[in-house]
Parts: sequence; structure tokens; C-alpha cells
Amino acid sequence: MCDSTSSNIFLLKRSIDLSLLRQGFHIPPEFHSLVYAAIGRVLHHGESCDVHLVVEGKAFQVRMYNIDFDREKYPNHPDLLQVRYTEDATGTGH
Repeated sequence: MCDSTSSNIFLLKRSIDLSLLRQGFHIPPEFHSLVYAAIGRVLHHGESCDVHLVVEGKAFQVRMYNIDFDREKYPNHPDLLQVRYTEDATGTGH
């Protein structure tokens, strides 16, 4: 686990859709420094780590990724942080 602190942070608010329930969500660049402070480290390009996602008081172990895109092709693009999980991990499967 890379979440070395036990702090809870409100990260984002968004409408619920099937993608959010089944696969995960991205973290906007303006929140990256807040997320890195909460987990106690920076995820470098291409790295990932397990984190806890708490929804309505229930914790789920999920994986956070700094997506490994082509930096030569997109040199000015900010990092892409995503939290990903399966339906089984969140209990949304049928």
C-alpha cells in the first residue's frame, strides 16, 4: 500500500455512471499534489500503487495509476492519474 497516512480527503464530486461504478475514475491535475500528500509519495510516470477508497464509510482496496503515455509524442501533457478497480472490488457486480 502506498497510502502511508490515515487521512481522509474529499477528492471530487461527479455524477454516477456505469464507468464510475464498474471501472474507476481519473483525478484532475489540480488535485495531484493533494493526492500525493495524502499517500505520502509521488507516483512517477508509469507507476501504480494500492490505495483505499472510502465510500459512505466502507473501504475498498483499489489501484491508482500514473498512466504511461508517450511523453515524446505529448511532451506538454500533464500526468494522468486514474483510480481503477473491478466490479468485484467495489461490490457493484451482478
